[in-house]
Amino acid sequence: MKDDLINKKFGKLKVIKEVPYHLTRYINYLCLCECGNEKEALKHNLLKGNTKSCGCLKSETHYNNFVNKTLEFLEKDALEDELSNPYDFTK
Repeated sequence: MKDDLINKKFGKLKVIKEVPYHLTRYINYLCLCECGNEKEALKHNLLKGNTKSCGCLKSETHYNNFVNKTLEFLEKDALEDELSNPYDFTK
């Protein structure tokens, strides 16, 4: 069936239509990401879970990891500061 993935979701991507892909024998689809960007993806990458977004998911994940590590560092730093000088009530 040619249009078997049309309107299905894979991660943040929704398949819109099949598009010609001349470099290989694989089927290529045009997808719309939740963030609004369009992305072309190969059928087998969608089915295997190798392509889940237009790239925004990777950026979002990197940002969240950065924020979490920064918060962990700040909390650890504040705790170490408090333990090193427990009688400093000016803080």
